[in-house]
Amino acid sequence: MTNAVLSARFALLKGFADGTESKIIANIGVGLLRERLALEMLEGCGKLFRPSLFRAIARCDVLIVHSPLAYALFYILFARILGRKVVGLVWDHYPVTLAGRRYDPSLRRRMLDLMESRATAMCTHLIVPSRDFLEAGALSRAEVLPFWLRVDRAPEDVGEVRDTAVRIIFAGQVNATRGLEAAYGELEAHFADEFVLAIASRDPLPRALAGKANIEHLGFLGRDALRAEMARCDAGLVALSPQFDGPGLPSKTWEYLGAGLPCLFIGKALPHYAEALVSSGAGHVLSPVTRGMISASDLARSLDPAAIDGFSRQFALDERRVAAHLRTIAARTGKAGQG
Repeated sequence: MTNAVLSARFALLKGFADGTESKIIANIGVGLLRERLALEMLEGCGKLFRPSLFRAIARCDVLIVHSPLAYALFYILFARILGRKVVGLVWDHYPVTLAGRRYDPSLRRRMLDLMESRATAMCTHLIVPSRDFLEAGALSRAEVLPFWLRVDRAPEDVGEVRDTAVRIIFAGQVNATRGLEAAYGELEAHFADEFVLAIASRDPLPRALAGKANIEHLGFLGRDALRAEMARCDAGLVALSPQFDGPGLPSKTWEYLGAGLPCLFIGKALPHYAEALVSSGAGHVLSPVTRGMISASDLARSLDPAAIDGFSRQFALDERRVAAHLRTIAARTGKAGQG
């Protein structure tokens, strides 16, 4: 390894102070420092423009940014003007569309989507955590490397013994991108009337689901209350509308698996994610093809830790591989360009 590569300076922009994005980037930062990269962590604090960060960007050879890239647009532009290489860690895709139509047609969203598109194009290199992202044209040039969080398994907390009905938890936003009505129909086709769907969300239920005898709308649950509810359940539902156009990596999976629940995935095809879920034994993909093949008895209420770890390893940060890739980028000579 050349001295130039060993002395390459990296700056990792953490765009937000808290939330999943912050945890992912903080974890990457710790891992890269363990690999002895000359890395400086930059705090974006959710701001589009922080003058204090530009001096740090000027000191680096490679700037690393993350989704949503729109919030790093001005930093990316500045780095490119200086001839620096810019690596984008991408785990979201914009615009969000359903069957070709924008989910959010507002002017603000359109402006953010335009900024996202420009920021993605200006990144000299892109890294995505799953092969599913390569289906998006703007991301087809990306390198697939595992950089996600590991599943954080909580101490086993077995709730009350279930009755004959399978209890399934859905936690999160209820909107058109989730396709919850279609997911309910698939659950019904697999489990008939032998399931209860508990929905933990502050959002109102779709009209088609309101009043269903086997649906419990729990409203918003805080972290502790959600954990207690999950302890009563047999599986966690990950739903994505069949009309959803983009790629994704459903982050709710990590929360369900952390509670020891197998995941039921229903919706738009995500081959890499689905393969990881099924091959590890951490969950099932429900579709018309699997009707009559998966029943309530196939849902292990408490997953084997090996299944959880098997899924987690597919996507969790491999700091050696990521560090090696970044060093390779830094070693490339010539004008910073896409590739």
